[in-house]
Amino acid sequence: MDPSLGVLVVLLAIVGSGVVAGVFFAFSAVVVPGLREGSPALGAAAMRAANRAAVRWPLMALLFGTGLLCLLAPFVVGAGNSSDGPVLGWVVAGSVLYLVGAIVVTVAGNVPLNRRLAALDVPGSREYWPRYAERWSARNDLRAAGSAAACLLLLVSLVV
Repeated sequence: MDPSLGVLVVLLAIVGSGVVAGVFFAFSAVVVPGLREGSPALGAAAMRAANRAAVRWPLMALLFGTGLLCLLAPFVVGAGNSSDGPVLGWVVAGSVLYLVGAIVVTVAGNVPLNRRLAALDVPGSREYWPRYAERWSARNDLRAAGSAAACLLLLVSLVV
C-alpha cells in the first residue's frame, strides 16, 4: 500500500484530535466555569441547551470521524510501512488514547450525565446541577487531555 495514504490518515487524525481537544478544553476552561457562576437553574438550563446543540452533525462528524480515522490509521500505516521503526507504535498509542480518552469517556461518562440532567424537571436539575457540573467537568478534563495527548503522539509518529 502507498505510504502516503497512511500519512494522510494520520494527518487527518492529528487535526481531528487537536480540534476535539480544543472543543473539550474550551468547555472545561470557559463554558462550564461560566455557567457555574450563575444560578443552578440557569446553569442547568444552559447546559441542557448546549448538550442538545452538541448532538448535531458537525461535532458528531468531528468526534466520531476522528475515531474512525484512529481505528483505520494503524492498519493503513502498518500496511504501508516496510520498516521495523517505531512509527506504527506511536500511531497505535495515539489512536488507542483517542479512542479511550475521547470516545469511551464520552459514551460511558459524559453522555449518561447529560441524559440524567435532561430528564430532570427544573427543581430537580437545580438541585443536581452542582454535582453534575463537577462530575461532567472531571470527565471532560479527561477527554481534553486524552485528545490532546493523542494528537501529540500521532504527531510524533510523523517525525520519528
